[in-house]
Amino acid sequence: MKSFSVFLLSFCFIGILSAQEFSAPVDYFDYLNNQHNQLVVKNLEYVQHSVHSEDVQEVEAKRIEVIEQLGKTILKVGTLPPYGEDDSIRKELLTVLKSYLESFEIEFTEINILKSKSSESYEAMQEYLDAQDAAEKKLAKAADQYQKAQREFAERHNIKLLEAEENSEINQINKVNAYYRVVFMKYFRISKLNAAFTDAMNARDVENMKIFRLKLLTAAREELKKLQLFPDFNGNTRFRDSGIEIVKFHKELAEEDYQKMVNIMGKEEISQEDVNTYNAIINRINNKVAELTNIYNNELNNLLRSNVPKPAIATKRI
Repeated sequence: MKSFSVFLLSFCFIGILSAQEFSAPVDYFDYLNNQHNQLVVKNLEYVQHSVHSEDVQEVEAKRIEVIEQLGKTILKVGTLPPYGEDDSIRKELLTVLKSYLESFEIEFTEINILKSKSSESYEAMQEYLDAQDAAEKKLAKAADQYQKAQREFAERHNIKLLEAEENSEINQINKVNAYYRVVFMKYFRISKLNAAFTDAMNARDVENMKIFRLKLLTAAREELKKLQLFPDFNGNTRFRDSGIEIVKFHKELAEEDYQKMVNIMGKEEISQEDVNTYNAIINRINNKVAELTNIYNNELNNLLRSNVPKPAIATKRI
């Protein structure tokens, strides 16, 4: 019984020390803010990997990392005492952290399943991106919720805040991802129709070559008009323009080169000149697609790099 009493006294003493670590409300605020910011970094790292990496196992490993970090942070915040009589900001952060955990344990698991099937069709890709978008918006809503609690705590305790222009880091990255997805889906629609034409060509199926050439031509004309009217992103036009060049190239293919290939494949007897023309078209396509894809990927990286989010809230110390 005595040993239990000693342990209890020791535990209480540790609790008192923990409560006394924060001599001012700004220190308490900064501690919670740092806990949240560390998780936001992990969240954003995961979101970027899940959107831009094709390695499903790597994405899954990142998801597990976030869940582990969330568990540690929830434990820290859950055992932290309130600041005096004010427990609002700690409770709100705990609610937000649990919302993050739910997203990473449930929604992002389902999203990874959709991602593994997303390349099968335009519709499957759209379903995957819609689910990704919804999950990202849920993270942003939770972050906004915590930011509101931060402002209220700061106002009650006369803490001066420095705020970024955007609502939160997650909102910032969501905006650039939403922009990227518009361009990507136009490219993806074209690439699926182009692949269908190529499959028909490899199968020497002239009728389907004709069908998919016309579908590709129609889609390329539609998407080109939309992309040419699509705005810049924070002054960046180069990423959009790289998408325009890809769509424009496929429109030209459907108008000219693919028509030549259909004509050649439809002949009963193919001449050496036909073979030379056919091979020249294939070589041109391979070289140009590689060049345009490389430019597109570089411009995407530049777009993301130049729009790295800044912390939403920090305290101003004098």
